[in-house]
Amino acid sequence: MKTLKLICVLTLCLFGIMYSQVDSEKEAIKKVLNEFYQALIERNWDKYLDTWAHEPTAVRISVDDNKTREILGWEKIEKYYKRWAALSPNPDNTEFEYKNFDIVVHQDEAWASFDNHEKDDKKRKIRELRRLVKRDGNWKILTLIVITQEETE
Repeated sequence: MKTLKLICVLTLCLFGIMYSQVDSEKEAIKKVLNEFYQALIERNWDKYLDTWAHEPTAVRISVDDNKTREILGWEKIEKYYKRWAALSPNPDNTEFEYKNFDIVVHQDEAWASFDNHEKDDKKRKIRELRRLVKRDGNWKILTLIVITQEETE
């Protein structure tokens, strides 16, 4: 009976440790997602580009009501953002709210999805998805998918 109790306690402890590790990974992922947008708003391009996984399989996809844009590969993504930075060099004061997070972590890969609302724009609904990979102990964005829809009343 003592052995059974000991096994139960050890099993509960093990599950508690595993659960807290997943929770800390989810918080680390949310931190990267926040750094991603904060760097974009501040036009801190070095920090922004550092949130990405610089890999040939990186992809950026945006979908809105009238068009879809897909950029495949880190080199093309970097070129896209450097061009965008040249056209929009000044920091932005836009405030975003992130809600309805759903994050799934499996070893060194994760999927995160969430709603992104620009605080002053109540007409647009934005759902974002990210595939992240852990490189050298840090979460990096490998896939970015943004789906934007105009709200109809």
